[in-house]
Amino acid sequence: MGAVLNLTVTPVADSCSVAHNTSQVAIVVKITTDSGTYSQTGRTLGRVLIDGAEAASLDGKWVYINTTTTLYDAVHTVTHEADGSKSVTVAAEFNVNTPMTGLRTAQTTIALPRIPRCAALTAPVCTLGQAATLTFSGAEGLTWAADYRLGDAAGTVLSRGMEKSVEWTPPVSLARELGSAGEGQATVTVTTWSGETVIGTQDYPVTLLVPDSLAPQVTAVAVSFQSGSVPQAWNAAVKGKTALSYAVTAQGQEGATVTLCRFTCGGAAAEGLAGTTPLLPQAGTFRPRVTVTDSRGKTAVWEGEAITVHDYAAPAFTHSAAFRAGSDGQADDSGTCAAVTASAVCSPVDGHNTVSLRGRYRAVGGSWSGYTALAQGETAVLSGFSVGASYQMEVEAVDALGGSRAVVYSIPTAAVAFHLREGGCGAAFGKYAEHDGWLESEWSVDLRGNRLTGLAAPQEDGDAVPLQTLDARLETAAQASQAQLQQHTERIAALEEETAALEAQLSAAPDMVLGVEYLTGEKWNGAPVYAMVVDYGALPNSTEAENYALPAGLHIIDMRGFAVGASYIIPIPGYYAVENMGYTRATGNLWISTTWDLSGYQAYITVKYTK
Repeated sequence: MGAVLNLTVTPVADSCSVAHNTSQVAIVVKITTDSGTYSQTGRTLGRVLIDGAEAASLDGKWVYINTTTTLYDAVHTVTHEADGSKSVTVAAEFNVNTPMTGLRTAQTTIALPRIPRCAALTAPVCTLGQAATLTFSGAEGLTWAADYRLGDAAGTVLSRGMEKSVEWTPPVSLARELGSAGEGQATVTVTTWSGETVIGTQDYPVTLLVPDSLAPQVTAVAVSFQSGSVPQAWNAAVKGKTALSYAVTAQGQEGATVTLCRFTCGGAAAEGLAGTTPLLPQAGTFRPRVTVTDSRGKTAVWEGEAITVHDYAAPAFTHSAAFRAGSDGQADDSGTCAAVTASAVCSPVDGHNTVSLRGRYRAVGGSWSGYTALAQGETAVLSGFSVGASYQMEVEAVDALGGSRAVVYSIPTAAVAFHLREGGCGAAFGKYAEHDGWLESEWSVDLRGNRLTGLAAPQEDGDAVPLQTLDARLETAAQASQAQLQQHTERIAALEEETAALEAQLSAAPDMVLGVEYLTGEKWNGAPVYAMVVDYGALPNSTEAENYALPAGLHIIDMRGFAVGASYIIPIPGYYAVENMGYTRATGNLWISTTWDLSGYQAYITVKYTK
């Protein structure tokens, strides 16, 4: 014979209290027997537990054979979790006080209806100063409000109400709380009421972005010429002569600071809010450009009025000559005067520049005379030139900027068939003897079949130099001259390579027209070199960028890259390509990648190639 303990737990309808976050359950405990008479005595032998804690004791009752007896029937209040959910576990223990029955237990767990709590918030990424839609979800009959805080700033998003959607414009001034950061998270606190009772609060992070409108401000830029030799009255910039001084007034907005200022114009650049560029390396018309970057990485660009940089080169002679002459200025090998004439031109520099001519002379080995002014295209006759001495005549063109170019002419002694120096210690053919211990000749000399031009044989300790010694010296001099010629040839080749490299850098400049083939004037293995700027497209930050299609069969010999951002041009750092110098391409695909984060930058590649 035995007994079965039955436990029933039922939620009480309409018992949920939103204000108190509670609800009620009805608990009924019954026992059913099949034979005999049983009795429970003592209050401590039976109990009801809710979530493991004793909630009630069962009174002793008489239990009869084949009957069902209600041992407990009561309603209990249960407190829900903070989010309104609740799962309740109820257990009953009953001891039938006979040897044949003993302890009986029962347990059950039920989920109670969720009680509405704090309204929920859904918010997008918001930009300061721009309206964004925030969405609230809350139970019927509840009201809610929302407030934000960021650093020391706080304010209201939504006053108390039941709106499910609200337009919120985060104040631009919140950027000050972000400091140098370009974004940050504000905390939006949602408070929910049931009637006049606050039933909960909940914090939500909302991401805020600093807008581009808070880029640094460039309020003033002063640019002036630092011209050195260029007269200030000209008010002109000259290539290679003029530098630009500048002063920038700029400031970051709403807590940002200026971290970089770069000034560029005509191929010259400088950094800092004030400074002076190197001398302008290019001629043309250019706009000075200032790029300011703040601590948030935002940039502002200022462009000034165009500046004309005038081309410049040292003066050049169109004609010059100097020779021994008579007093009438006519050429005379036995004259005691010198005639000099010259014409020269200079860079105009907008009509400001002029060129003047001057000349000076000296006996060979002597000191220079003072300068004599020369008139353009006219012949000047200078006197005092001894028939027995050789002279050097220097003709120089000087412009108003201090640039100059000079040529030196040799004026030999007067012409005679043979001259023996006084005392017999020197002689000359075709000229006057000028040096002791020398045999001089204005004519070419043929010594036993060895033709010598412009040479004089010295004496050694009063003895004549043997012809064999002279021949050996000539051979040594020839070998030395050949070695020097080879050195000069190698140096010229190196300079040509450097020039080609500089031209390649210039050809990579973005002022070349996209897609246009240029003939550079260079040679590679005897073939003409061409250059073309191609628009590679936006760079991803990856180890391999998408390829750019070029005509197949080109022989790439060099590449240069530029990336164009929101406001200015910078060289691509850390870029590399699978095509190396001297690599013959079998396909028309050009691949590049970058080790820096340049995603979103526009890339322009200058390719130099032969066909």
